[in-house]
Order: sequence, then C-alpha cells, then structure tokens
Amino acid sequence: MNQDNLINLIGDLAEQVRLLRMENTETQKAVKQLQREENNTPQTELPHVVPRAPVADLIFFPELSEANPLAEEDFFRNPIEEMSIKSFVEFKIDIAPIVSYFQRLGPTNLLSLKDLTEKTCWLLAVCGFMRASDMHRIDDVRTTLSDTSVCFVIVAPKEKRQGRPIERPCEIKAHNNKLMCPVDAYRIYKQKVANVPCTSPHVNDNDIIINHLFRYIKDNSKPISVDSISRNIKSIAKLIVTNGKQIPKARAIGATLAASAEYRQT
Repeated sequence: MNQDNLINLIGDLAEQVRLLRMENTETQKAVKQLQREENNTPQTELPHVVPRAPVADLIFFPELSEANPLAEEDFFRNPIEEMSIKSFVEFKIDIAPIVSYFQRLGPTNLLSLKDLTEKTCWLLAVCGFMRASDMHRIDDVRTTLSDTSVCFVIVAPKEKRQGRPIERPCEIKAHNNKLMCPVDAYRIYKQKVANVPCTSPHVNDNDIIINHLFRYIKDNSKPISVDSISRNIKSIAKLIVTNGKQIPKARAIGATLAASAEYRQT
C-alpha cells in the first residue's frame, strides 16, 4: 500500500467516525426530547386509583387525637416499622422454675392424671423438639420403648418431602433424674392413661388410622385435640415467662437447652 492510498484510507475512517458521532448526538437529542415530552404529558387518571397524599399533607381529626394522643405518631410511624425486623430471639432460657415445680409435685408415678398429662406433654415436646400437631399424629401402636429410650413414629407431619407426606421417627433418650425423665413419664402415662386402644382417622387423611397417644382423662378411648395438647404444654412453659413476655415454644426451649449443653461441653 503506497502513501497516497494510506492517506485516503485514514481520511475515509475519519469521515466514518465523524458521521457516527453525529448520529449518536442526534439520537441523544431525540431521547432527551422524548423524556421532556413524557414528563410534560399529564397522566391519565384511573377511576379506581387514588394517589397517596404526602405525609406532610395528612391531617388527623382533632377528636381522634384527643381520644388517643399517640394515634397520629403511630399512624406515621407504622409504615417505617413495617419495614424493620422484629427479633424474637431469646438466647437464654432458665427452666429452674419448672424443675422446682416438678419437685413440688413429687414423683411422676404419684401425680394426678391431669398433672401427669401436662408433665408428659411438656417433657416429650421439649425433648423431642415436637409441635403439638406432631404429638397428635404419633401412631402409638408403632412406638418402641426400652430402658434407655422411646422412639415414636409421627405419621404425615406438617413437613413434606417433594410435596409428599412422610413418616418421621422421633427418638428420645432417658434422663438419669427420674423426676425429669421423659421416658419414665411416657411409661407411666401409658400404664395409667394410654392403656386401651384409641384409634381414629388421621386429621388430613381418612384412610390413615392412628392409635393416638394422648387421650381424655375421663374417657381414655377418645383422643384429645391438638389445641388441648398445646394447652397442656403451655401450662408448664408459662412458669418460665417473665416481664410479660410470650410463652416460648417447646421446640425453642428444647433447641436452646440442647445448644447450651453443647456449648458448655466445648
């Protein structure tokens, strides 16, 4: 390639670059013009859409403010608080009041049927990390009991695998302290209350028949409801509530105590 051809090639490239720059400039101008037109175009009002008024323009009725002086403050603060995270984490759970209560009640085999039911419900829920609904779905005919443990089969609990119901085993170990031993409580409850068949269809599937563990005291052939099991658990769990806090879930108590025990061992 001679010098003249090289100069002509460079000139052609320079001209193409100039044309591209001009085209880009015109495109930018067109975009800006469209944006200005869009901003100046009044929006079509929809009959069912009401624009939100600015916070500064919101006025409370005097009667409402007089009746509840905090209403106006709460009204404006709620949208902000809805975006914040409220923590329910409780890192420390002290079950000493429950232990003291069990000590006052005395040996498990001497308890009234009401106290025995409440104690057994709480111990199994805490030690087995079970919900009240889990305990309601225990098929007790499949329970295996030994001196050192008890193993339940929970039929079709709330959790599923690949969208299908499951059977979940739950093994609970015995405790050296008989007063706090869930296995001992289960054994005594079986002897005194759950000593006759108590069958009924599963709450979610009439084709599944379950021999329920927890029954009515006055008629131990009829199962108690999930709500009744939950009330039995809460009747014990409420003993550790202080300062108006919520009653902790049995599963949360069990998990916290297990984590604390593991931390002390490390």
